[in-house]
Amino acid sequence: ARHIAAHSWQRIAVIATRGTVTMQAYSKQIGKYITDQRQVRELACPAFVPLIEDPKTPPAALDAAVRDLMPQLRDIDVLVFGCTHFPFLESYFRKYLPTTVEFIDPARIMVEEAITLLQVQQLGRRGLVLGSPGAAVGDEYIVPEDAFFTTGDPDQFAWLAEHLVPGLVTHVRRTALTTLDLFGLNRQRTESVALQT
Repeated sequence: ARHIAAHSWQRIAVIATRGTVTMQAYSKQIGKYITDQRQVRELACPAFVPLIEDPKTPPAALDAAVRDLMPQLRDIDVLVFGCTHFPFLESYFRKYLPTTVEFIDPARIMVEEAITLLQVQQLGRRGLVLGSPGAAVGDEYIVPEDAFFTTGDPDQFAWLAEHLVPGLVTHVRRTALTTLDLFGLNRQRTESVALQT
């Protein structure tokens, strides 16, 4: 939402799951950052996820699903992928939408913000990432490692990830959102609040 507020796009379309659209999740968040009369149109696309997840879905079926949505996406400035699956359809959307339409993948924006946060956390508390700029002999090093967590079935997550992004996802672990605090951020936030009171 902050990213959208930082731009002058007036006609914003969000494609998402039915649940996300029903909750008006994006409209509410965007509304927190903008006060002008921008148009936010949220569209439920329940057929997309099953089509994307099924490795037997032919490209023609994906193309047809996107093409069927085009009448609802006329005259937009930006298209927000409100589901982590939907960026896999970006090439199909680019085929039908004008080249002036911008595409936003909130997951990418969150990753960029997380990288910034991790750099602060790692450089401030845990040493330098091996091979990072500014690393010198004798510095404490961290060897970067990918970690994948799911609140669902790790085997199902790994199978689906292999279908969508082959070779990228390994070592999937199950977790509960209440216990996921890899970098002590909750503890640090609590300490910060205690210091301010």
